[in-house]
Amino acid sequence: MWSVNMYIVFLIYLIILSAIDARKREFSMFFCIAGFLLAVICLWSRPDKEWLSILFGLIPGAMLLIVAVLTEEKIGIGDAVVALLIGLAYPFEKVFVAVMVAFLGAFLVSLVLIVLKKAGRKTQMAFVPFLTMGVLCAMIGDKVLYV
Repeated sequence: MWSVNMYIVFLIYLIILSAIDARKREFSMFFCIAGFLLAVICLWSRPDKEWLSILFGLIPGAMLLIVAVLTEEKIGIGDAVVALLIGLAYPFEKVFVAVMVAFLGAFLVSLVLIVLKKAGRKTQMAFVPFLTMGVLCAMIGDKVLYV
């Protein structure tokens, strides 16, 4: 029960961060530190402390971080840090689903905006809201599948 409550607290953190990222497309180091502390608490409250699962959960964020550095931040480092925090806070299965849903959501929104000529190939948009949507889908989707 404690871990479920912490997952919800972390999700609220992601929603707040999404609003900031959507509005400003950046956020302060304070939010990264707060997110790290929340992610560590989530990690400690998890009933399964399988280290291999924890390490696998960090892979998507690490890959985003590498892409951010190699592409001179076409994907922001902040987005990669948030993906790392999600990987620390949630089990690998949920992280994998969250990241896949985030990329799919970002792709679909980008496609619609390009088709409607509201955006071009170089248009930047916030990615944290898509990561948050992915986490929400991973949390809710798990419950829907087992009903």
